[in-house]
Amino acid sequence: MKCYYHENKDAVGTCKECGKSLCKTCVDKYKSGLCESCEQKRKEKAQKVLDDKKAKLKMDAKSVRNDTIKDLVVAGVLSVVCAIIGYSIEGFQGLLMFIGFPWGWKLINQLMTGNFMGWLMVLTDKFWIVAYILKFGLALFIGAFTWPFFIGYKIYIFIKANNFEKETRNM
Repeated sequence: MKCYYHENKDAVGTCKECGKSLCKTCVDKYKSGLCESCEQKRKEKAQKVLDDKKAKLKMDAKSVRNDTIKDLVVAGVLSVVCAIIGYSIEGFQGLLMFIGFPWGWKLINQLMTGNFMGWLMVLTDKFWIVAYILKFGLALFIGAFTWPFFIGYKIYIFIKANNFEKETRNM
């Protein structure tokens, strides 16, 4: 039997994919044990999978960046509104307390779903007005500390997503 690609050479093996006869030179050419055309098809298929993954990564990075921009804009608007309310009630001290109120409220809601603050949930069933007053006060206090972390974290995520999008653009 002769090599499919070199008619003057004897075959020493066959392609694992299509079964074409291959000479020693062709067998040694690729470690995969495939012939020239099957190796090319395998490379094209692998490149398509890689290109699809790159495209998905680019879309994911763009989506994360856009969501983060939206979150930062909402955070800015909420901060300004809450700061105006706080400043009109208590001056500068009120501004500092109210600016983080939405993030304090969000954190308390997350903690309540995890049964960490089950006592507040019990109060909500029986004395809902007391529970909301407590929740409001906790949100004001906790929000003053969580607000800078939220903004900083969102800026960090935005920078990482932006850098990742730039890296995938160059691939």
